[in-house]
Amino acid sequence: MLSRLLFFKPPKAKASCIRNYAHGLNLGLHASSQLRPRHLVPQFRRTLTSITSNNILKPPPAGLQSKARPPTTVSWRRRSATASTRPLYASRAFASRGQPPFPPSIRTADLTTIDLLLLQADDQAEMRKLHHAASTQGFLYLKHHDIDPSFLFDLASGLFSLPVSEKMKYDMGRSGHYFGYKPRGSQYIDANGTPDKQEYFNLSKDEILGEAKGAKDQPHALRSQWDNLETFTRQSHETALTLLGALSAGLKIDPSLLLSRHQLERPSGDHTRVTWTPPGIDDNAITFGGHTDFGSITLLFNQLGGLQIINPEDEEWMYVEPRPECAIVNFGDSIVKLLGGRVHSGMHRVVRAPGDQSRLPRVSVAYFMRPNGDVQLKSIMPDDRSSTQAKAMTADEWILHRAVHRNTMNYKGRDSFILSKGTEHRDLEENNS
Repeated sequence: MLSRLLFFKPPKAKASCIRNYAHGLNLGLHASSQLRPRHLVPQFRRTLTSITSNNILKPPPAGLQSKARPPTTVSWRRRSATASTRPLYASRAFASRGQPPFPPSIRTADLTTIDLLLLQADDQAEMRKLHHAASTQGFLYLKHHDIDPSFLFDLASGLFSLPVSEKMKYDMGRSGHYFGYKPRGSQYIDANGTPDKQEYFNLSKDEILGEAKGAKDQPHALRSQWDNLETFTRQSHETALTLLGALSAGLKIDPSLLLSRHQLERPSGDHTRVTWTPPGIDDNAITFGGHTDFGSITLLFNQLGGLQIINPEDEEWMYVEPRPECAIVNFGDSIVKLLGGRVHSGMHRVVRAPGDQSRLPRVSVAYFMRPNGDVQLKSIMPDDRSSTQAKAMTADEWILHRAVHRNTMNYKGRDSFILSKGTEHRDLEENNS
């Protein structure tokens, strides 16, 4: 974060440029570190003091009350340190774990690799690559990020080895509440109602940042890492905002159309997920069935294989090989709806890890960015505004709709399966068989 301060040069043009930059800072710095102008480099301190004294931007109050935040005119760009000085989680989390390698003989998806540093530097070629990946496969690798999920991999064994009775104290239930613990078998993977084979904890962004009312308690393994969870949340959200801003540039639309609908400190369904799949799964077992994600952007961190996507050319499932230096990014239903179908929500599923990796428990970590809860999921594209659009679901309603219908206890046959589908209207029975 300090890099964006150290490299900052006050614009000589309109005050709105400064205001946009300062709002960008508010997204990721102010609430967690409580920085004030006296802590900043002198040049930026004088600029910020000037604009706040003229009421161009009022400094946020202490705490995390979203209603007191200034109107959202956010900036998704930031100055960054060079790649060699940015901390990569791979060097800490993956290098020394001694895991079996991903089998080289297995067919894998050929995903585009996007450089976050180039997006932050307004590299037009990289923005075009991002737009192409988003509109075709809907998946990509992202390198040169500074998100560190290693602490979540480290705590997973202790967290999921808790007695079932202890974990069920945090059960998210069947009513569509989407935060807490999901036990194995509580969701189904196909039209036959076959139970899934993985368990996970969903941790609400709003609870992590201290904004949610009536937040539930969490297991000690998670509560003891709350500061790290806040850092992970803020870094993940900021990275996803950068992707949204760069995608907006590729689509030649005002970035605020997307950024204003994904504000960090307004309520939303954003969450961090830690998933655990035990070893010993049958060779051909599907642990989590084919689906599209509910939200806008997913940032996924895997150590072992198991994730598969559909090859758009031949409709065959292919593994996505984990790359320690990269996050795996995919676009979800909400961004498809907001952009009028101009990006692709990639179908994916999870199967047993390949080769010798199947002998280990499979842990994955993800951050799911979703629009703010009251955002209507209909096209924001200027060219689409003249078309008749029925009243759309809000982001919260869309989460509830999909979560309720995918719950095993609510399964009532094929109709439930159809209702649980996302934006990719395929016959999943064949793809999951």
